[in-house]
This record gives sequence, C-alpha cells and structure tokens, in this order.
Amino acid sequence: ALMMNKNKNQKGFTLLEMIVSVGIFAIVILIALSSLFSITDAQKKAVALQNVLDNMRFSLEAMSKEIRTGSSYHCAPDISLVPEDCAGGTSMTFLNAEGVTVTYFLQTNNSINQIMKKTGADVARPVTAANVNIERLIFYVSGTGASDQRQPRATIVLEGLVSPTPRTQTRLNLETSVSQRKLDS
Repeated sequence: ALMMNKNKNQKGFTLLEMIVSVGIFAIVILIALSSLFSITDAQKKAVALQNVLDNMRFSLEAMSKEIRTGSSYHCAPDISLVPEDCAGGTSMTFLNAEGVTVTYFLQTNNSINQIMKKTGADVARPVTAANVNIERLIFYVSGTGASDQRQPRATIVLEGLVSPTPRTQTRLNLETSVSQRKLDS
C-alpha cells in the first residue's frame, strides 16, 4: 500500500501527454515557418521591385534629359543624322547639346539585355544595371520634318524584368515622351 501512495503523489507528465504536446508544438512551428518564408519572399520581391524601378527610372530620366536637349532625332543606328520620324525603332540616334552623336540601343551582355549608350566614336557603355533585364526598348519619333509645323518628339517605352528567384520575378513597364527643347526650324 505504501508503494501505491508514492506513485499517486509523484508529479510529472506521462509519455502520451509528451507525445501530444510535441506534436502540437511541431504543427505550430511548421505554420510559423511557412508564414516566415512567405514574408521573406514578399520582402525580396518588394526590394527587387524597388531596385528595378529606381534603376529604370534613373535610366529613363537620363535618356530623356539628353534627348530633350538634343536634335536631329532618328531611329536608325547609323550616324547620317538626317532627322526622320519612326514608329517603333529599337534604337535612337541624335546630336546631343554638345553636337556629339549619341545612340541608345538594347544589347545582350551575359544573357542580360541592357540599355547601352554610344557617344561619338567611344565604346558603348551600359546605362542600366547588370541585374535589371530590359526586355523591350522601343522609340517612337515624330515631328522631325522641318515643314510639318510640329515640334520633334520622342517617346520611349521600357519593359524590364528583375528576378532574384523565379518565385519573386517582377516585371515593370515605363513610358515617357520628350519634346525637343530647341525650337524646330
């Protein structure tokens, strides 16, 4: 009888209670980890979107500023500099404010499409970052004719893609129009 009283007064958990509590704890941890991974993916996507947006916006603004102060717009990669309207050119050539020929175009570098800038006889240099893949770069030029009574105008369309991981792939489209600052003669 003394042994039975001793067992009843002992405190602690039974094996069944421990198994149930460990199982519930494992389920709660699994749910918490999946939520944490979802939040981490959302954060990566937000950072990637901000990076591509900043880079594309900066590139578009830099091109717009130079095009705005330039002249002799055309969409051919040659340096004839005969002003010419175009509807959907993949490159744009013009004279910048200093009278130097500038061409913007899309080029593939290490399987990433980057906007490139060629100034005069210099080697073309990238305008966009290496982690931003520009899928489309299209130029629309109008009003280049001297007697058309319209100010020369260029529209730039950009479509970019950034993908730190396949699950956080982000696509961004930007468009801007720029009119030539110098009066059309």
